[in-house]
Amino acid sequence: SSRTGTNYQPPNCWVDQLKAINAAEKFIYIWGWAVWADLELLRDDDTKKWETLGDILKRKSKEGVRILIMVWDEAMSTDVYPVGLMGTHDEQTFKYFQGTDVTVFKCPRKKHKTGMGDAFMAATTYTHHQKGILLDAAVDGDASKRRVVGFMGGIDITDGRYDTPEHSLFATLKTKHKNDFYCGVTPSNTGDVGPRQPWHDIHCYYEGPVALDLLANFENRWKTQNSDDYHKLLPITDARGFALDWSKQPGPDEWNMQFFRSINSDSVHFDTTILDKINVRKGRRYDDSIQKAYIHHIRRAKRYIYIENQYFLGSCHAWLVHETLKAPN
Repeated sequence: SSRTGTNYQPPNCWVDQLKAINAAEKFIYIWGWAVWADLELLRDDDTKKWETLGDILKRKSKEGVRILIMVWDEAMSTDVYPVGLMGTHDEQTFKYFQGTDVTVFKCPRKKHKTGMGDAFMAATTYTHHQKGILLDAAVDGDASKRRVVGFMGGIDITDGRYDTPEHSLFATLKTKHKNDFYCGVTPSNTGDVGPRQPWHDIHCYYEGPVALDLLANFENRWKTQNSDDYHKLLPITDARGFALDWSKQPGPDEWNMQFFRSINSDSVHFDTTILDKINVRKGRRYDDSIQKAYIHHIRRAKRYIYIENQYFLGSCHAWLVHETLKAPN
């Protein structure tokens, strides 16, 4: 139920993202572990051919919308084997948009100021796991202004993620999942027989000041990791017609949000105004606000703690004495 005690009606992640993309007039920024151009966001009428993400983005770019895509550069995907070991579609997505006004940057995980072995390990093993969309939206009552909104969470815009609360294993093989069969658990399964792998994860829509935090995150990563295309970032300022001070009070089914992350200066440029909040170790600057947020709230909890996380791997095996514990409760 919702905070008001009524039955909560969850939104539709895929339809809401599609509506937002179609409504964008200035820019669309997409970043993720995987981005698949053949993904179909709206799967309503099974008798029709559904428009793919690639089709939509090409159409929006022809309308003059600035579109930048940053996808993890999987080292094992090549011209010979474009699918790669992890199936991120980075090579396929890059080639799909070649020759168009859509810019795709294959973002490697680099480790600077280190030996060749560590650098190779980082490039082939470690990934960038941020998943989000940033775009502009209308400002009610002011047609001359646009505001920054977006989506972020745990769901990549790629194959296998489209699902419903029913998590059907067989019933949608010839309908909703006819062009999107995925089963990473047992790769020998096929769309003709199934079962498909169901998918459960959380994504959120954000607007207001937190959207500007996410915008700064994308821009500062783009500047650091793709400096050759720095000029392609759209200047998002008041002078360009953006309402950067837009905000509102949350409704009964809305929440105030705060943005945390785990990232270092190998991957992002840190604004000078936050350097006093950033740790430094071995010549690198670190933003470890996720860890700090966990510790802060766990320590202060009085009634319950609820954690839902795909990767919740602690380091308690290394906490040899009480003094080293960062969350002693």
